[in-house]
Amino acid sequence: MPIGKIVKLIVLWINRYSSTQIESEINCSPTTIVDYRNFFRELCIKIEKRYGMIGGGDEEIVELDEIAVHSRKYGRRDKERELTRILGGRRRLTKNVFALITPTRSSKTMIPIIREKVHSQSIIHSDLSKAYVLSKDGEVIHTNNIESFWQRLKKPLVMANGTSEQLLPSYISESVVRENEKDNFGEMIIEESREFRSG
Repeated sequence: MPIGKIVKLIVLWINRYSSTQIESEINCSPTTIVDYRNFFRELCIKIEKRYGMIGGGDEEIVELDEIAVHSRKYGRRDKERELTRILGGRRRLTKNVFALITPTRSSKTMIPIIREKVHSQSIIHSDLSKAYVLSKDGEVIHTNNIESFWQRLKKPLVMANGTSEQLLPSYISESVVRENEKDNFGEMIIEESREFRSG
């Protein structure tokens, strides 16, 4: 594909154009668009891996919550979709987030993730799930910010009528990187694309 078309495709994807809209704008096959969109999300996975802890500390509030989304296993009908649980957190001060698929809701699974992603001196606000309440007094519970993030994360999945179990992590990474990079998201993707091409 000519470089001009690739640049336009990147810009359209960054601005959340659907595959159908992109196909109409740049006149290329649906398969090509799907391949590029998958590639861009793979770049998001690379970017997300560099984040580490979202921070907190000094009694900063970090909201924790979890959601369940449906994903499709290869070879199964829509009725047999898997229910996948995602644990996420949002630091109120910076609005940075994390989101990870969790195999179970147990403390044994949740606590190590939280310790890796959230500063130990943070104040945790959650829905009081016994699996991951770390705050000393368990007072005011307010998770509006992380719940708003969940809505943004789920929107492309709803529009696409779900996604496969294999692709779900890349959709999660895209949402996390969009949220954390904010206005720098486009620049970050373009820079990561350049590094991939030159590497």
